[in-house]
Amino acid sequence: MNVSQFPKVYLNWFSFGVDKLAHFVLFGTQALLLNIAWVHYQKNKLWYGIGAIISAIYGVLIEQLQGSFFIYRTYELEDMYANCLGAFCYSLFLFVFDTYFRKAVSIFWPSRN
Repeated sequence: MNVSQFPKVYLNWFSFGVDKLAHFVLFGTQALLLNIAWVHYQKNKLWYGIGAIISAIYGVLIEQLQGSFFIYRTYELEDMYANCLGAFCYSLFLFVFDTYFRKAVSIFWPSRN
């Protein structure tokens, strides 16, 4: 068998790598901003979970809607995973950072006391 007879495989590295990273970072940033605003306003660390859940639900809904209502857009399960993972990872990072390094960030926003 000749090498030229093998089927050609085209990998779109931009679509897989950068696209998923962008979903992770953007939905993580959304959750981070929601958490900072709500924890500062409510003065309760339980809001870290609420911000992550709202951001993750929004990410799932966006993927579902673009797969069912828009002809030129497609639903990708990997995008939905990246959205949820970004939201929960950023929220966990902020929770740990706020719990153990609160004095380091006290110059950025006042204490909750």
